[in-house]
Amino acid sequence: MSDKLRRYWDNLAGKKQFTIKLLPELILPCLPESPRILDYGCGYGRTLLQLRGLGFKRLAGTDISTAMLELATKALPQAEFVECNNFLTPWPDASFDLILVIGVLTSVVDTQDQHRLIKEVLRLLRPGGYIYLSDFLLNNDPRNIERYCKYQPEYGAYGIFKLPDGGLLRHHDINYICSLLEKFEQKELKEMQHTTMNGHNSNGFAYVGRKSAIYP
Repeated sequence: MSDKLRRYWDNLAGKKQFTIKLLPELILPCLPESPRILDYGCGYGRTLLQLRGLGFKRLAGTDISTAMLELATKALPQAEFVECNNFLTPWPDASFDLILVIGVLTSVVDTQDQHRLIKEVLRLLRPGGYIYLSDFLLNNDPRNIERYCKYQPEYGAYGIFKLPDGGLLRHHDINYICSLLEKFEQKELKEMQHTTMNGHNSNGFAYVGRKSAIYP
């Protein structure tokens, strides 16, 4: 994970609002009493604040951005926050009942890095625990097709593109997402429309998967 990526998100702290919505109805039926929940890529704590409002108290967050984590800690001092380094966190194996990964894959554009991220999520989840992952899918409008094609030769994957501010992002094929999450038992997969940070409409999805009770 490059320092450039870290600096990019540090620079956006307090300037951009994240927009992908958590759908509590997809996760509430999965959870035990008093679950321990991690928001992986928590940013400034937006989703954790929503969970706190729903009555959840055992909350934690991790992010690559120090500036984002400072905002999250101010917003929700009751939660536990740590900085993520090369997709790894200091928590022991099987620490969480639910891990949220919301709008994270879009900024982790390298396929191998995405697999490292999911491997860490699997490590942190208790057997029988759940992942909730929501992100952006490929779009078929001329604007997006043009930028997907423009950057595919440079980055080796269709769906990667650069923003005017230098940010590098990725939209995904739903079949690729299912392959990335193949070690989970799929419980929910809902395609929908998301709004991007810059106010555009985009195809998106929300996924709920269960880690095997006998994993690994």
